[in-house]
Amino acid sequence: MSRESEQRIKYKKQDFLSVLSKVKSLRKACNLCSTNMGQVAKWSRADKWFADELRNAQAEIVMELETIAFDQALSGDTKQLQFLLKSWAPERYAPKAGVNVNVNEKSDIRIAGQDPAKIKGEIADRLLSAIGDMPGGQEIVGHVKDGSSNSAQDVAEVSPSGSGGELEELKKPPVRGHGSSE
Repeated sequence: MSRESEQRIKYKKQDFLSVLSKVKSLRKACNLCSTNMGQVAKWSRADKWFADELRNAQAEIVMELETIAFDQALSGDTKQLQFLLKSWAPERYAPKAGVNVNVNEKSDIRIAGQDPAKIKGEIADRLLSAIGDMPGGQEIVGHVKDGSSNSAQDVAEVSPSGSGGELEELKKPPVRGHGSSE
């Protein structure tokens, strides 16, 4: 690249940063400087000076936005006040969201604000869908849905790491233990 070309690119970067500081929007600055976000990203990756200056400009914009937000909150904008409290002190003001998974004989799944029965149903549906995608899985899903499943045995017979005879195994009636009445 010629020295003249390098100088032109340097001026273009400086112009971009100058426009950004005035319009406060990356997209608007790109449009006004006849460039695009991809080019700005390339400049940031290739030029440490530009990347640092861009970060500084963005930090300045964030500080200005925070000042505006604080002014709005202090003048009675309750939504802005709530937003700022959640942002600045999330441990005290942000909604408590969480997942509590307790796995034991009777699985207990709770997700904040969700009906446990609905969640269990959705998980069961997803599990059945995943099983249905396995070789021979549709037959297992059919057994589960019609209630005729000995699920542990059915799943063991359809191991994805088997020799390819899984479908043949499913055609045979399941072998039940001694004393079983069926």
